[in-house]
Amino acid sequence: MKRSVTIPAEIEPRKAPVQERSRLRFEKILEVSTALITQKGVESVSMSEIAEQAQISLASLYQYFPEKVSIIATLARRYNEYGQTCVQQAFEHAASYPQVVASLREMVRTYYEFFQQVPGGKPVWHAMQSDPRLLAIDYEDCDLHAQTIQKALIRSIPDLPEQDAYRIGHMFTNLVALTVRTAIDMPSNEADCYIDEGLALFILPALDAIFAKYQ
Repeated sequence: MKRSVTIPAEIEPRKAPVQERSRLRFEKILEVSTALITQKGVESVSMSEIAEQAQISLASLYQYFPEKVSIIATLARRYNEYGQTCVQQAFEHAASYPQVVASLREMVRTYYEFFQQVPGGKPVWHAMQSDPRLLAIDYEDCDLHAQTIQKALIRSIPDLPEQDAYRIGHMFTNLVALTVRTAIDMPSNEADCYIDEGLALFILPALDAIFAKYQ
């Protein structure tokens, strides 16, 4: 059963671009914001700097985004949509214990590589953890991943109750998130070891226990 999550209205963009010119301006704002955030971090970037780099007036910027957190929220949702697609693909055909193991491994590695490779991914995530309004977007993302894992578990363990499968899916989502989000701030060689140990000591043993309990 999906948990109800409400995204605060004040972090939504003020208006959705319809005309081509507006869409291009909207995308330019996000492109500039991503570059500045990647370079300087979220806290060091101001709305006036974004407007200047995007070559628009500050008033025009505020027509689209009421405050900086709204830009972060928009970027976060885009990143989450990409992550959701990757995780859905990883679990799409999982219908047995070995396939769920492989899917969890792929989920961990995909998320880690995302934070390493996608501009703005790491600072945007850190910003989400420090603002309660943005955390709602993170909760929404976790719920969608939980549902993806839930479906794979039900295919793999037909007698597993739907609600139990969702709760377990949520648990695995949080285990993966904790592992990856700790690893992204480590040097790459340490991060690889941390991820391998997280899988070996916590994530996969938990999966073993679940299959032993319900099969």
